[in-house]
Amino acid sequence: MLQVRNVPVEVHEELKRRAKAAGMSLSDYVGQRLKDLTEQRTTEEIFAEAERLGGWASGEQILESIREGREERERELNR
Repeated sequence: MLQVRNVPVEVHEELKRRAKAAGMSLSDYVGQRLKDLTEQRTTEEIFAEAERLGGWASGEQILESIREGREERERELNR
């Protein structure tokens, strides 16, 4: 169970409007939105995964990968 206090009236009204438009109760709508939030990775999680996978590519590495991809696509189109 979760209670949220001090929600501005405008926010409460908008949530009610969106819940109604979705054909859901306010409680179900907010619960679903909170569930959606928990399924999104945080910035910290994204950075940690990038580090785990080997860190970041430089701008030059990115441009080189783009060039290679374009060249490969061009070769495939010319076959």
